[in-house]
Amino acid sequence: LQARLAFNRGIIVDQTLKTSDPHIYAIGECCEYNGETFGLVGPGYEQAAILADRLAGGESRYNGSLEVARLKVVGQPLACIGDVEQVSSNRFTRQWVYQNPGHNHYRKLILNKGRLIGVIGYGNWPELPRVQEAVKQQRRFFPWHHGMFYFTGNLWSRESTGSVQQWPESSVICQCNNVEL
Repeated sequence: LQARLAFNRGIIVDQTLKTSDPHIYAIGECCEYNGETFGLVGPGYEQAAILADRLAGGESRYNGSLEVARLKVVGQPLACIGDVEQVSSNRFTRQWVYQNPGHNHYRKLILNKGRLIGVIGYGNWPELPRVQEAVKQQRRFFPWHHGMFYFTGNLWSRESTGSVQQWPESSVICQCNNVEL
């Protein structure tokens, strides 16, 4: 309050991570961009890289971060990516669920108007890097994807999952350095 910075749930920043005072920047859990705060370490690292570039004379801009949490629970990988809370609050949101208890697989996709906005996955899921990219890009999925997911737990054929050459052209293949195809 004494710094007189604009804030809501966090200190409000723009794409350059500047606060309402042009001499002060904010990153990490304390900042709010576009009405969102980010409580995970990944977005803080992204913001730190962008701010470092800006302070060194670069032109990087922050466009928000994708919330990604990856853990191990009882020895199995668990991932939570994107907006997984919107299922009940929006009439345009649908969820697709695949379960295979014998293989310790549980996968839930959250789609809004056919676009992937969130994912929860428990168990080994080789497609997860591509699924994460699809959430970030809010890629559109079609009824044939739903059928494949319902029966196999996968969204793409095995051949197109393993090689990034099979991914869509605008795919980000390395989020840490924002490497695109």
